[in-house]
Amino acid sequence: PNPYGLCWVALSPDEKWIYTSGHLKKGGSNDDLSTPPHHVVYRIGWDDKDPAKPFIGELNKPGADETHLNTPRGVDTDAEGRIYVCDYANNRVAVFDKDGKWAGKIGIDAPDQVAVDRKSGAVYVLTWNPPTHSAGNPAAAPWYPASNVKYNPANVKVEHKIVKYARWDAAAPAASVDIGRPYCSMSLDASGKLPALWLARTMVERTTGKRCVEKVTDLGDTLSAPVEVIKPRVL
Repeated sequence: PNPYGLCWVALSPDEKWIYTSGHLKKGGSNDDLSTPPHHVVYRIGWDDKDPAKPFIGELNKPGADETHLNTPRGVDTDAEGRIYVCDYANNRVAVFDKDGKWAGKIGIDAPDQVAVDRKSGAVYVLTWNPPTHSAGNPAAAPWYPASNVKYNPANVKVEHKIVKYARWDAAAPAASVDIGRPYCSMSLDASGKLPALWLARTMVERTTGKRCVEKVTDLGDTLSAPVEVIKPRVL
């Protein structure tokens, strides 16, 4: 697949397969929600010589049933090989077994990224929910340049949070925390006594100031507020 878009990568627990999601039909320096997505998750083996092929979903055909996706973004796997896909426009994290068959879903608005603790089974979902998902609203693009003066980010409500589920089939969230702006990427470190979620801020908005690398700690019943660990520097 082409590299357009903010593409996410996940590795199967047996390390035989690589899954990628978030690909767009075309693009440039920015990931643009107005650009049509591929609507699939690709799979490729380490030794495969042919290009990756769609594994979940149908290429260029969005849908909301158990075999289709609509604007898939973040992807991850668990210890059993299940595949978790942030099915963004369907407001769900779609869960598939290792063979790509539907297993279930987590219903959540605007899931952007997902991370799964393979020891505990906990699922962490990062959401990004601008008020309108359209090219006509600059706030719909989480990467929108800080230098732009056509809108004021302070006047635009964006729900940006991390939500924890004890398991993929849990009936309700176990905890959540508002992480504010600007947009960030998320990764999970489950090697310590307490799982930690690392947030890398990818842009600066003039109303939020500079934020660089932050840490959210899973305290069990709650998630800590983001704590800055690495401050931004001028290059």
